[in-house]
This record gives sequence, structure tokens and C-alpha cells, in this order.
Amino acid sequence: LLDFRRSDVESAAAIAGCNNLHWRSPHGGCEESPFWYIDLPSEATAAEIAHRAVLLKASNRTAARRTRSS
Repeated sequence: LLDFRRSDVESAAAIAGCNNLHWRSPHGGCEESPFWYIDLPSEATAAEIAHRAVLLKASNRTAARRTRSS
């Protein structure tokens, strides 16, 4: 993730009241990938960050469910 992109998202998150972002690298650990995961407290927070961040083009909600094998 380019440093200026990360700074842009972190600044917008701080304005939204979310100061401690947990960044997770994309699948495969490709540091240059533009697709990173951030855990946010709510969809409203994500929408506010997306509205304020200059360099953010999209935010997507990802969800997974673990199933147990019998």
C-alpha cells in the first residue's frame, strides 16, 4: 500500500472517530496491491471514510462464514 493512500484513509478515519485502524494485507501478501482489508466498527463509519477520503475509489464489505465438517 502506498504510504500516501494509507495516510489519506487514516486521516478520513480519524475525522470519522476511528483512530486505530487494523490493516490486513491482501491474499498472498502482495504489499503493492491496492486491495487491503481494514476492520471498521460499522458500515456507517466505512461510508463516512469513503466520503472523505480523496484517493479511495471504493469500499466493499466482505463476510465469511465458517462451516463445520461432520
